[in-house]
Amino acid sequence: MRPDKVVWEEFSEFQAQLTFSGVENTIINSLRRTMMNEVPTLAIDLVSIEINTTIFHDEFISHRLGLIPLNSGKVDKFRFNRECECEERCEACSCIFSLDINVLEKEKLVFSTDLKNLSSEENLLGKSVVPIHNSGSEKSSFSEPILIAKLRNGQRLKLLAIAKKGIGKEHSKWSPVSIIRLENKPFFFLDLYKLEQKLNKKKKKELVEILPNLLQLDPIRETLSYKKRINDKDPYINNTSFNLIIKWLSNERIDSEEFIKIYSENNQILLKIETTGALSNKIIFKNSIEILKQKLNLIGIHLEKIQ
Repeated sequence: MRPDKVVWEEFSEFQAQLTFSGVENTIINSLRRTMMNEVPTLAIDLVSIEINTTIFHDEFISHRLGLIPLNSGKVDKFRFNRECECEERCEACSCIFSLDINVLEKEKLVFSTDLKNLSSEENLLGKSVVPIHNSGSEKSSFSEPILIAKLRNGQRLKLLAIAKKGIGKEHSKWSPVSIIRLENKPFFFLDLYKLEQKLNKKKKKELVEILPNLLQLDPIRETLSYKKRINDKDPYINNTSFNLIIKWLSNERIDSEEFIKIYSENNQILLKIETTGALSNKIIFKNSIEILKQKLNLIGIHLEKIQ
């Protein structure tokens, strides 16, 4: 079934939301699973620890290194290690990082910024693989390195880490998304008639001031009403208005459940995405579509052979 409409909303570099209208849940869920498990990225896969006098086990440090998101913007130019012609590793299928911290002061925090890319200057592909430090949050975007370990005086950590191309189906460290979920689009209904029975004229004015684009107050009858007619196809209240009303009712110590009802629309489905930063929202979405197309084409070829 072809979608009647697909709306893309991007809240930040790493957060986005898609609204599907007229699409089967199974199709969107296939897209969700492909984003999680099939879109390739780069992640640290092998760690060779030469010296470790910290309190952390080698396996613990290796696990933390593997979960550090790496910039995978050029991942398509890398080969999977299992498909590469090299015996063990090469610049076409892997990228090597080194870490050597010897603490002479009281203590030192080891961050992802301490990882050094050992790719040669000529290897622009390998040089592009760096840890991601941007938070990419909805409200603000700031750079903050990822903590690997805390070392005391006299402790040392020396290792080599090899990043390889992989997919989330092999290990979650290769998954480009940290959060992805499906839900029916919510609709909020505010019972104005019931609410205004509990409010005096002053409180009604306060509510209108909070939601000037949604509500209006009749100066003669002193009754609340919507500014425009709301039909069955549109939400009674959008998410922003809903949050403002909930906050206001909570401050006034009024039970919101008595006046606000939440409904879901089966025909409209939200797909919410939050990435690790290895790839952008749009690249993940486009790559997952291409991967689904390839799988469907492969099924079609096998079906033709059977017939």
